[in-house]
Amino acid sequence: MAKKRSAKKAKAAKKSGSAVSKRRAIVAKQEKFFRKAELEKIDIKRYNKPGEKTMFDVRIQSRKLGEAPKEYHFVLKSGEKLKSIQELAQAMETMGEDVFRHHVTDFRNDFAKWVNDVFNERKLAEELGRVKNKTETELKLLRHIAKKLAS
Repeated sequence: MAKKRSAKKAKAAKKSGSAVSKRRAIVAKQEKFFRKAELEKIDIKRYNKPGEKTMFDVRIQSRKLGEAPKEYHFVLKSGEKLKSIQELAQAMETMGEDVFRHHVTDFRNDFAKWVNDVFNERKLAEELGRVKNKTETELKLLRHIAKKLAS
């Protein structure tokens, strides 16, 4: 009986279009359409057993870093389109101060909002929200990328 009630509540929430169900639908769509860039690390170990052939143990570790779907690309004031956190970090190197100031003010941080909404990286978004200059923003992004690749 409890399962029927919870199923009815779930259907009612979907029909009513609650904010939570809409957010879940958006996240599911993003996850479905994310393209993955793979970085691989390959470890090969050789084993020699007496009287047997040489054996190899091959381990492949991959780390996938997301790329936003086309409709969620970030468009800078200069017109450049960014589709990943890596591209945002690279763009910080050449971005003009006027472009940075357009997206980061005392009252808003477009980069933090994009990172949170599109990539669901809340911790990084909070760190970016506290930073108000270009150099520190780039540093936070690069540290985040290094952590992701190391894990």
